[in-house]
Amino acid sequence: MHGRPLIANTPSRSLSVAEHAIAVLTAAAVGAAAGLLAGQLRLHLGLPGHKVLFWLTPVLAARLILSGPAGATAGALAAAVATAAVGGNLAGSAVHLPLVGLAGMILDVTAHVAERRRLAAVWAIPLMGLAGAAANLVCFAKRLLAPWWGEAGHTLWGVSVAPFSYALFGLLAGLLGATAAWLVLRRARRGTQGTQ
Repeated sequence: MHGRPLIANTPSRSLSVAEHAIAVLTAAAVGAAAGLLAGQLRLHLGLPGHKVLFWLTPVLAARLILSGPAGATAGALAAAVATAAVGGNLAGSAVHLPLVGLAGMILDVTAHVAERRRLAAVWAIPLMGLAGAAANLVCFAKRLLAPWWGEAGHTLWGVSVAPFSYALFGLLAGLLGATAAWLVLRRARRGTQGTQ
């Protein structure tokens, strides 16, 4: 498939329109399943932004494995809708849904850059971690617009820890998603080499 930033020396080929559509729809399905899971989990960690580990990680992994050009955007939006369907709160309200889409777009653009530049895993994985942090900070901005934000009150020495918590969990989700994709693609590459 085109790009494959997480595997060096992998041949590149262009995806057909049908392959792009299948990749995006599959990433959306992964996002919906992740959103259903995230909507039901109650970890009570006391740190805001931790649910990103349950929806962004699989969505990013699917985007990187499948190389769907808008896979992360479709996956993020599907996760938000699925979470809302089971009574969870990933997007806030329908008004905030575009910000979740923006978070997915950040992942898509970063993945596209990594694919175009054919970055090795040593560069692509940290880059996707930073993209995850930026995406989750967009979700933090969404929370600032929500009317219930004032109830959070997570502070340390008088400073709100929420932005740092969102960035940290986003970074972890990005690193985990990119690492999972790298492991899957590496295994697939070894399997392909073994059959030749």
